[in-house]
Formats: sequence, structure tokens, C-alpha cells
Amino acid sequence: MKVVCRSNLDLSPAETWPKELPALPHVGDRINSDNTWKTQQGPRTLQLEVTSITWKWNDTLGWYPEIELHLPKYPWLSIAHFQAWYDFAQGKYSYEYYLQAEERARLKASEERARLKASGMDCSPREA
Repeated sequence: MKVVCRSNLDLSPAETWPKELPALPHVGDRINSDNTWKTQQGPRTLQLEVTSITWKWNDTLGWYPEIELHLPKYPWLSIAHFQAWYDFAQGKYSYEYYLQAEERARLKASEERARLKASGMDCSPREA
């Protein structure tokens, strides 16, 4: 099935997305980029989450699904956390820089959870 995948993330032109899929994905499914970044820690491939599917028409393809891809909530703690990983994957920064950014993201997320809990808006999962 011919598809068009798009994202509003500021990604490298090296990221390419499938132009054909065996079936229509569902919202929440994940799609891998066709690009693999080679890093010292091994190959890395960007995976984004399907957030919406819109049927569109053009004279070349006829009816086709346009698949909107966004950053999944896991494993990324924030856009800054993702950007640090992505910069590392592209070779712009060291792995140590990425680990420092990940620690900053974890600290910020922890502080935000504590702030919400203190204000009575605790959104953490409940234990059974």
C-alpha cells in the first residue's frame, strides 16, 4: 500500500520513511526510519509513533493515507532528551554528552512530578 509519512520534527534529510507498507498502521504503532546511524555504541535507527492518518487525494497517487509521525513518549523524557540522542546519533556530540543530557532530563522530570504531587495534581500511576 502506498503511503506518505510526515513529521513536524526538525530531522536530518538522511531520515527517510517508507513509501509503501504491507497494511495501514494504527494510531500508536511505530514506524522506523529507513536510515541507520552508525555510532560507537552500535547502529541507531529513529522510530516515531503514528499519531494520525488522513486520507488525501492527488492525481499521481489517487487516494492515499498521509501518516503523521511524532516522537513517542517512551523512551524520551523530553524533546531536549530526544535532541541530545539525535545529535549524538548524527555524530554531533559525544556519548558522554548524551548521558549528561539524559541525566538532566531525568532530574527535570522528577522535579516536575514532585511539583505536581505537591500541588495535588499527582499524575503518577497508582499501585494496585
